[in-house]
Amino acid sequence: MAHEPAHVNSASPWGHRPLQRADLLDAGQVAELLGLKCSTVEDYARRGELPCVRLGRHPRFLRADVEAYVLSHRA
Repeated sequence: MAHEPAHVNSASPWGHRPLQRADLLDAGQVAELLGLKCSTVEDYARRGELPCVRLGRHPRFLRADVEAYVLSHRA
């Protein structure tokens, strides 16, 4: 039985390709994209409202999670 490399996961938000830099956003990029203050984005992450990955002290956001967050808050 052949095993896929660890970075390949068909259930991942980016499909069968490896994670790319454009898939990972910092709080400033998310704030700019959503028209919010950076502190607001960081607050959403701290409260668990907007999923993030912590790399050290710095939150990083998967573009797919940000898109899902926006779609889930449509009026």
